[in-house]
Amino acid sequence: MQKRKKIKKVYILLLIFIIALATCYIIFKLKPQKNEYSDNTKVLDTITQALDLNTIKYNYNNIVTVKKDLSIMDIKIPFTNKSFVIKYSGIINAGVKPEDIEVLSNKEDSISIEIKKCSILDHYIDDENIYLYDVKNSIFNKVDTQEVFEDMSKYKKEYESKVIEEGFMDEVKSSTESSLKSSLINIGYKDVKITFK
Repeated sequence: MQKRKKIKKVYILLLIFIIALATCYIIFKLKPQKNEYSDNTKVLDTITQALDLNTIKYNYNNIVTVKKDLSIMDIKIPFTNKSFVIKYSGIINAGVKPEDIEVLSNKEDSISIEIKKCSILDHYIDDENIYLYDVKNSIFNKVDTQEVFEDMSKYKKEYESKVIEEGFMDEVKSSTESSLKSSLINIGYKDVKITFK
């Protein structure tokens, strides 16, 4: 009889231990886990890596016709006109700079980010593949190769304006948003909100 009571006590103690263990397990599982990325510095590091991989490249070829005259006080001097056609290739890299991103809120599995602007990061002209055609010199005003290279910065700016007008930045925004969402979901966020200023 006493042996039975001891066995019953052991079962009760074992049952209490199992219930306590199960309760601890359930509490641990239901308790929201702290996001290791709740520190904005870590989030921004992840975002910076995603931005580095998400630079959009735009390759193009362009042809520019240039006509110039010598002038004094905006009056063209006769017989000094020169003209030429330039053909060249370029690459425009666009994206978002890390300093243009602000984390508005970062709580557990939810994050809200604001992107101030997308911009052109680099614009390269292939100097070895610049071609001059249909060169017409005047006796008093010859085409100078150095002058052509100096003018390229003007043509670059003109082409940047052209691609922006054609909607290039919309493509950059869309790609940036998609890439950042994917990266942030991969590190544990479930609710990712990205807005552009």
